[in-house]
Amino acid sequence: MTTRRLVRLIGTVLLAATVLGACGSDSKPSTAATTETYVTVAPAQVSSRLAGTQAQLDALAAAPSSANAGAVAVVNNSWQVYEGNIRTVDPQAYLDGEDALARFTQAAAKDDAAAMKSAADKFRTMSQAYTAAHPG
Repeated sequence: MTTRRLVRLIGTVLLAATVLGACGSDSKPSTAATTETYVTVAPAQVSSRLAGTQAQLDALAAAPSSANAGAVAVVNNSWQVYEGNIRTVDPQAYLDGEDALARFTQAAAKDDAAAMKSAADKFRTMSQAYTAAHPG
């Protein structure tokens, strides 16, 4: 009988220690929130960079056979240089630009010239609206 009591007592103590140990933490709470950072350029450069990305899209849409993965990556990389500016200043324009580029990438992968042109036009609409609202 005493062995059972001793086993129960040890079991209870171990369980309590485990529960109490799990509730505590030695680490300090983090006060700094993690934020995404985006590359930005001088605001005056955004309009010219938008025009450059648009020219790349138009050139690939005009010659769909040249829209290989590498060429499309160059377009996407050109956007990444200044997307932070647009995301910060005009979140909807940023989403529209991302959507247009994603559609263009998909269309290029499918060799769909009409969809490439449509995506390039969608980017143009965003670019013109952004430039009108934020002339730099």
